[in-house]
Amino acid sequence: MPGLSMILIPASSALPCFYDPVVDAVARHGYDIKALHIPSIGLVTGARPGTPPNMYDDAAFIVDHVTPLADTGHDVLLITHSYGGTPATESVRGLSKTERLLQGKEGGIVGLAYMTSLVPEVGHPATTKAGTAPPGQQPLMLVGVGYFICRLEVSSNANLSLSRRTAGFTIPISPERLR
Repeated sequence: MPGLSMILIPASSALPCFYDPVVDAVARHGYDIKALHIPSIGLVTGARPGTPPNMYDDAAFIVDHVTPLADTGHDVLLITHSYGGTPATESVRGLSKTERLLQGKEGGIVGLAYMTSLVPEVGHPATTKAGTAPPGQQPLMLVGVGYFICRLEVSSNANLSLSRRTAGFTIPISPERLR
């Protein structure tokens, strides 16, 4: 069975090469990871021709990269930075591993890791306040005036723990996924 694949979704003006030190370091440990060049970033040579891409174009681009991985049985972790949290959140609809298992399909998105990211509700703008999400579906990151709060710890029993001041969340990841 294929392992975990990680896809890094960049900030609004960050080329994928900005993340090479992270991608290279993670890949050296045997993980499958890549940073995407989402359409709204533009090209090194200048603007893309035609209508400028928007967040929905970025989300569709993410879907186009996640779907083949999921279809070949990969579990996918989306790692977002800043603006990347918005299109990544939008892209999960129908691609979660849980949803795919109900359809008799293997693989799918098993998690989102937000690094100082915008964390909107699916189908809502980035300006959505965290308090409007239903209980249990609130973002793992608390946005305050001028700050984000998110603590990330990997414990010896290979559980990934994410917490914030108002609530705690634990997402178990099996030791096999960390190899």
